[in-house]
Amino acid sequence: MEVARVTVAGWAVATLVAGAVSTGCGGGNKASSPSSSAASSSSAASSAGSGTAAPPAQPTDYGALLIKASDIGGDLSAPQPPVLNPNGAAGVAQLFANPDNSRRISDTISIVADPAAAATRLDNTKTNYAGKVSGAWQPVDVGSNGAMVSGTSPDNSQAITVLLFTEGKALVDLEFAGASNDPIDADVAKDIGRKQDSAIKKGLPD
Repeated sequence: MEVARVTVAGWAVATLVAGAVSTGCGGGNKASSPSSSAASSSSAASSAGSGTAAPPAQPTDYGALLIKASDIGGDLSAPQPPVLNPNGAAGVAQLFANPDNSRRISDTISIVADPAAAATRLDNTKTNYAGKVSGAWQPVDVGSNGAMVSGTSPDNSQAITVLLFTEGKALVDLEFAGASNDPIDADVAKDIGRKQDSAIKKGLPD
């Protein structure tokens, strides 16, 4: 294994300094432009003579918290823009994939009320993965409450590794998927997780 690069059964990932700085399989940035309904409601309030109305609150853009494809290395890129506030929940999601989509990393960051709520959400997320990946969860030294499971999908067609951790009020769900004979190395997954943790520490607003 070279110091500057780790290659594991097709996964080629540059090992960068940890301080360098995603389930977004669809959709573009749907939260970046104001909606016509918000504009019409504001107009209606004005015509009704209700006085000065506060503008509708805009969703927070958490896109700056994401790692970039260059932080991951290899031949993975971000084929689509990040999804802001996926499923209407505060946070951001990004999909990274190689050209033939045989290796994918889904990076989802959820923002909740406080660190305790993030830890509770992490436990719930573990339960949600029960039917998606085989294997037992193991504690890992990534962020807070770090846990990782490596196994296969129920039909054994994919190798899946999931890394969960919290950082303050953020919960990170990193899912690595590849061919059944092409699992990501656990150390590479943890390295990517630590880079994501570092990005959140630098960019998460209070």
